Amino acid sequence: MDSKGNVVELFLQAANLYPNRKAIVYKKEAISFAELENQMKSTALKFREGGVQKGDRVLMLIPMSIDLYRNFLALLSIGATVVFMDEWVGLKRLEECCRLTNCKAMVCNTKGILLRIISAPLRHIPLRFTGAFAGVPTNDSDFELTKMEAEDSALITFTTGSTGLPKAAIRTHPLLFHQFEELKKIINPRAGDVDMPVLPIVLLINLAAGITSVIANFNAAKKSTLKPVLIAEQIKTYKINSISCSPYFLKELSKFSFADEFALSEVKKIATGGAPVFPTDAQQFIESFPNADIRIIYGSTEAEPISSLRAEEICNRTDIKTGLVVGHPVKEITVKILSVTSEALPAISEEQLAQKILAQGEIGEIIVKGKHVLKDYYNSPEALRYNKIFVNGECWHRTGDSGFFNSDGLLFLTGRCSMLIHTATGIISPFTYERFFGELENVETGTVLKVNNKITGVVESKKGINKAATISAIKKSDPRIIDIVFLKKIPRDNRHHSKIDYEKLKEIVR
Repeated sequence: MDSKGNVVELFLQAANLYPNRKAIVYKKEAISFAELENQMKSTALKFREGGVQKGDRVLMLIPMSIDLYRNFLALLSIGATVVFMDEWVGLKRLEECCRLTNCKAMVCNTKGILLRIISAPLRHIPLRFTGAFAGVPTNDSDFELTKMEAEDSALITFTTGSTGLPKAAIRTHPLLFHQFEELKKIINPRAGDVDMPVLPIVLLINLAAGITSVIANFNAAKKSTLKPVLIAEQIKTYKINSISCSPYFLKELSKFSFADEFALSEVKKIATGGAPVFPTDAQQFIESFPNADIRIIYGSTEAEPISSLRAEEICNRTDIKTGLVVGHPVKEITVKILSVTSEALPAISEEQLAQKILAQGEIGEIIVKGKHVLKDYYNSPEALRYNKIFVNGECWHRTGDSGFFNSDGLLFLTGRCSMLIHTATGIISPFTYERFFGELENVETGTVLKVNNKITGVVESKKGINKAATISAIKKSDPRIIDIVFLKKIPRDNRHHSKIDYEKLKEIVR
């Protein structure tokens, strides 16, 4: 395979160009590109001597840190497949993922060692390595980069389908490279940038691009540890001019800048994704970061990115009730709108697919194809069957998201297909009500559900809410909403703390 498609090769090129530049800053520790390269090579030899070979799957249980990326690069350099787990994942899901991927080795910190004691699936993994660096400097003659083939897997990450079972998404080395290339066009890393990448994949892009990364001072598994004042201190101390994060992270920083005279004016670029950004959010981001070019990215685990747009393009739109604008599709991806169906469509002809594609303005499922669209899942035949469509050997990914194109070719998002409510007067998308509810006085957020055959509004209220006035405003906006339920907290996703967890919400309101 051409080395151009190998992430480790890109990192080694960056280390050669910028040996003394800081690669990663984590807490009070910093490591240069040259030091990280040396430690990566030493760690790679440790893995080889410990029995890890090309093609082996290795479970990574290390939080975002220098240790994570040194081990990550070392494993990729010897041809192993990194099985990556998010910090927020619980033990039950972790064990499900272990059974699914059948790893040969695991790399962990102290918490991982303790989990291994209580978890049989973790104990069944034959080899265990500690994540901390315990090697010695190595000569280049001791290290040899394993040659990769186009079909070799680099990374396995997990996403959850409608069944709640994990899907092991496979990124081959070329696919990972193409994903990096597309994200780089949006993030636009430049020499001299100092970035705070809250999204783990972006730090890998930074290492490949020779950009300094400062890991945010909070635990992604516990949103209560996010203290905006600590992040602001990091921004000032390290002269951070770029941030890549979830909308939740950005919202918390925005609240801080509004409450304090300190303006985050040194930040010049922001990329955010993983959850919806509504016009009110976008306006808040613009006011909080007055000198920043703020890009909103729409995508999924299997297709990142799908589209993007600037924050200014979201503000003041009058068509928000029909859906949330997410921009024009990126050039290297093809997007179509499929008529909504729960049927599997694993292999069909071009003619059959064309018959299921909807016209401009019609709401359906967003499907995508392109070089950076994942084509397979590991050991998940049902996920492959229901989430992929193969047409003459080309793979279309079914995102599970509903949306439509307007007359200008802009893509609009209308929520999950599984949550659309079909009525005699048309489709109701609960997702499109989130902005309206969030703009009501003393309402944090809200949505609508179909409960006992009634359209029901669900409101997450703030202190001091006037329930009678809120009920009146909601019913006036849409007479089809019969009942209103008030909750102290609407459940959110564990990953970004931003998206409403509709499955959990239905259990609460049921």
